[in-house]
Amino acid sequence: LLPPQQTSRPTFFARKFEASVNQEIVTQLDSFLFGPYPQDTPGLQSYWENVYDETDSVVSLSDSQLTHYHAFTRMGLSRASMSLQGHADDDSCRYISRGHPVSVHLYFLSDVFQGYLVRQYASNLATSQLETLETWVGTDWDAKERIFRNFGSLLGPMEEPVAMQRWGRGQNITVTVVWVDPTNVIAATYDILVDGGAEYTHYRPPLTLPLRPEDTVKFHNGPVHNSYMEQSFHGLNPILNLPVHLGQVEEAEFNASLTGAELQSWVDRLLAGVWSAADVCSQGPSSCPVMQRCRETGWSALSPDLKSDLGPPRGNGRIRKMEEVDTTPPSERKTEEVDTTPPSERKMEEVDTTPPS
Repeated sequence: LLPPQQTSRPTFFARKFEASVNQEIVTQLDSFLFGPYPQDTPGLQSYWENVYDETDSVVSLSDSQLTHYHAFTRMGLSRASMSLQGHADDDSCRYISRGHPVSVHLYFLSDVFQGYLVRQYASNLATSQLETLETWVGTDWDAKERIFRNFGSLLGPMEEPVAMQRWGRGQNITVTVVWVDPTNVIAATYDILVDGGAEYTHYRPPLTLPLRPEDTVKFHNGPVHNSYMEQSFHGLNPILNLPVHLGQVEEAEFNASLTGAELQSWVDRLLAGVWSAADVCSQGPSSCPVMQRCRETGWSALSPDLKSDLGPPRGNGRIRKMEEVDTTPPSERKTEEVDTTPPSERKMEEVDTTPPS
């Protein structure tokens, strides 16, 4: 089965301004139309994109997304609990999450993906106060923009993964791609004819779902009869030196039976090898004395972002709430005349003190 070739970049009719692809071009256009912001403007180089809100309902999320988001929250709560090290009896920074995530944002800084921001309700163990905390933790291939739309590559057993290859210029070659699952079962193999001038190739193999998890973090033990496609690739195992150990298969089957706290612990162990909580903050007042307020950070989706602070059109057509920025070069700006005469030498204007008749 030969996959369709995708050896050169397709030609598209138009390009759109999209901040998740390139925030800088959006800022340049804004500056051209309305004048530049001062370089110290809060949030100028940052971009936040909301990918989930509680008003969407959790039914809008896949099992994989919801599993990852809950795990990210647990990372943040664990980080908060360690903020008062040496105080074993102090529960003021220990929390228990309540319900599902409130919101999830993608966070970019200077056009580089920084991670996910997950906001969650949590109860403080010391006061039972319900707080809203936000945790920062740091598969869809877009052929036009040449990026994966699944930022962070959050994959589960029901995903359809895509393989992308980036090439340097050279001779025409034929490349064999082999997909191997966590237990060394060959899931798929195919050839790609790569043109010497190709920059990228990509292909989505028709794999039988569910995928067997490991770093993809879910709770299935692979496809039916251990086969991802109709044909078998067992003959390639000796060639690729991929021994299949019974222990790996038994471990996968054991993990597939996990539930509750044991399942959460397994998920957390897998994610800990890739993700970590960079920071955590509180939306409102917190019982944790060292917990920072989200609006005072530089990364939170609740932090100041003046470039996005817009309002209804004014008389001049502008929608910025921020005051207009004077873009006139300093040498050309008009300044008010200031009287530099010493006070002792200034002439006082005569004032008529005659009472009105």
